[in-house]
Amino acid sequence: SGSQNAVSLPDVSQRFPGDQFALLEGGSFTGSFNESQIVDQCHRTAQCEALEESTCLGVQLPYMHTSLALTGLPNQRIAREHLELWSSLRNIPRCWAVVQPLLCAIFFPRCDNNSLELPSQEMCVITRGPCRLVEHEREWPDFLLCREDYPHKCKNSVRELKFNTTGQCAPPLVATEKESSWYEGVKGCGIQCANPIFTDEEHEDLHHFVAALGGVCLAFASLTVLTYLIDWRAANKYPVLIIFYINGCFLIASIGFIVQFHPG
Repeated sequence: SGSQNAVSLPDVSQRFPGDQFALLEGGSFTGSFNESQIVDQCHRTAQCEALEESTCLGVQLPYMHTSLALTGLPNQRIAREHLELWSSLRNIPRCWAVVQPLLCAIFFPRCDNNSLELPSQEMCVITRGPCRLVEHEREWPDFLLCREDYPHKCKNSVRELKFNTTGQCAPPLVATEKESSWYEGVKGCGIQCANPIFTDEEHEDLHHFVAALGGVCLAFASLTVLTYLIDWRAANKYPVLIIFYINGCFLIASIGFIVQFHPG
């Protein structure tokens, strides 16, 4: 229907342009892992460099050095540009709450003495359900897949940080805790009650129209029913009685339309 077509999800595909996304899928991730040496289950050898900015998605990082080995991007400036593309996931609040640690652990992981801290498998898996829309719209890039290269049950420095988990549903979606009202693929967001096709002024005009028309119908139906009740002996005959029942139905329907204007 028209109202359903008007509902638009956060445009993930446009936020991840093809040329930029191709760079993210370039395969450097796999190559860097194959060429690196295993330090222990939770670390790999990599070339460390000083952080140009000590924050990630607005959160202060508890370390001063990082590595771009997991993404294969050439420098930190480009890495931050690509990281910013993922900020559109703020429009999916439940996804945004769990995906931020994973993004920071991959784009700007901790790196000390040429030892790179790896994101854990649990950090990745927890994002698959709430962020399902990413798979439907564009698919995850290679280095954000829950690969076997990610170790299990590793304590990651980013995982302990407190990110701003406040997301905002993209209009015409609104936040709701009622799971049956969630829009498909966007957990925590449902379609608003007001029809998104019409403006607030058009809704108000329609509201006044219903009030006026319902009021007129209620007045005439009430008058007719009251007239029949006053002279019930004469009115309680066929076919005149049909008119009484018709107006009785109009009276009940009018009350249904008018009740929305009752305070509260």
